[in-house]
Amino acid sequence: MRNLIEVPASSTQPIVVGDMRLTLVDDCALVSVSTDAIRTAGVIELLTSMGYPLPGIEQNIGSAEQGAFWMGPHQWMLWRDYRSDPDWAAEIDLQGLAATTEQTDAWARFDLSGSGLLGVMARLCNLDSARIQTGLATRTQIHHMGVFVVVVDAVAQIYVPRSMADSLVHAVAGAIRANLAVA
Repeated sequence: MRNLIEVPASSTQPIVVGDMRLTLVDDCALVSVSTDAIRTAGVIELLTSMGYPLPGIEQNIGSAEQGAFWMGPHQWMLWRDYRSDPDWAAEIDLQGLAATTEQTDAWARFDLSGSGLLGVMARLCNLDSARIQTGLATRTQIHHMGVFVVVVDAVAQIYVPRSMADSLVHAVAGAIRANLAVA
């Protein structure tokens, strides 16, 4: 058997235009958690005791290094620094209350920041700019790609299926340039 080689989701280096910056966060481990309505309270209690309080509808709780965001009814995505514990997903024991799925290689996370964030996001998706603030977590589309937008500390974390990472970079780079031309 051949040795496997880690391949980044995108070959593009960080994009910096003015003070706008788009960066691939390749140190992000992801785990999805899903349960049913009956077990939700138990899952929330258990994950909170493990340091992962679960947010409400279209919300996130956390920092750049660790947190959770709402994906849908009774569904959340947890994120954490990958290099600190690569087997983290396998170690989460929810005692049969919920299904957990390793998502690290399924999704790529890009952080978008800068003073033109609202203008760039307005060009990319149909989110109301008043909602783009710390605590938001929602699913939307960017150039026909289903993505999650999670806002933490004035940074839009954009989660895109890994196979579409370069397409997202292309779309965001174009929006940054177009927004700069208008500003």
